[in-house]
Amino acid sequence: IVRFATAEYKSSEDIVGAYLQEFCVIEPYCKVLVLDLYNHFKEHAGCYMSRKNFNEYLVKRGFVNDQGSAGRFKGRMTWYGIGLRADVNQEAESEPRPF
Repeated sequence: IVRFATAEYKSSEDIVGAYLQEFCVIEPYCKVLVLDLYNHFKEHAGCYMSRKNFNEYLVKRGFVNDQGSAGRFKGRMTWYGIGLRADVNQEAESEPRPF
């Protein structure tokens, strides 16, 4: 039973790791709302993991969450150092380019 539980836990960690590689940008300047990241994970990971376990995994990986202080993040729980690729790409495209 313990071996099965350990194998199941490790495979769920592998799924989160694969998800992070495919859909996320890991950079100090990135941030994402806690709920947005978890909802995106649920939609794209192909497996279920509770929000508590998902957040614990990210904390173990060194990510920090706290209340945001500005814009759409103000007063909302936010992960720092991680962002969704789609969000980061949209922000980069919306910034004016010097000619």
